[in-house]
Amino acid sequence: MFKKIRNSILLGGLGVVAVGACTPLVVHDLANLGNKEDWTLFDKVRVRSYFEPAGLAGSLIPPVGKASGIHHLSLIGNAYFDGDLPPESTMDWFRDVVMNSPGNGSEGNDFESRFKRHEKNAVRSGRTVYISNIVQAVPFHGYGLPFKDHFAISMRTDIVNGEPKSSFIVWGLGIIVDKRNPDGLGPQYDDIASLFNLKGADLIRWTCHIEKEGLAKPYWVLITERSETSSFSHAAVRKTSKQRKREWHIATEKLHREGGGKTVSEWYSAY
Repeated sequence: MFKKIRNSILLGGLGVVAVGACTPLVVHDLANLGNKEDWTLFDKVRVRSYFEPAGLAGSLIPPVGKASGIHHLSLIGNAYFDGDLPPESTMDWFRDVVMNSPGNGSEGNDFESRFKRHEKNAVRSGRTVYISNIVQAVPFHGYGLPFKDHFAISMRTDIVNGEPKSSFIVWGLGIIVDKRNPDGLGPQYDDIASLFNLKGADLIRWTCHIEKEGLAKPYWVLITERSETSSFSHAAVRKTSKQRKREWHIATEKLHREGGGKTVSEWYSAY
């Protein structure tokens, strides 16, 4: 089941940004477009006219506190629509979101605790390489966005000269069309959608069309604990999840063996 997980929080988030910036007329127009099989040229022009000014306005919001989510999601949306890649500052923000994730609210479900447990198990295992896979609940409420998602994460610890060197990668976060979004993420937006007499799924169903209609270019976000192994990548779209993870494991092992790693506590102290 773990291998089948594909996160697409960014597309769901675009719907939230859209609702915050659009009039009821625009929201209903997008809901109607979500139910159309094919879009006309006029439909495509309308979608761009709705989101280009909204994306620009959002990107101009200072990335501080709860406003940071709107700022960075706007940059992500702009890049997606423009066929570009977001700036490195957005990757840094994503790293902050993951490393400070409180999880589902249960004790020990926050990401820091789970990463530390992984490393502790690695030391106890007696192995020189220890790998574990988790699905981490990542709420975005603290960043001004009213939803949460679940990220597929791999963690790796190498024992080098008797000391643990630990890393992680969020390998399945895609800025891509995911037709599961309306059913999966949609209910989280029901409260917002009810203001327009709609369901939450209506707010994001239109996102399932934008790549097919040539309005956006997909890419993957490969978040790790360090900039050397993190990237936004168009090329990774053509690679399987197995290939993406394998390349990360190779690069991480090399860094660890050459003395470039840290323990989990050291990563958090430096962070």
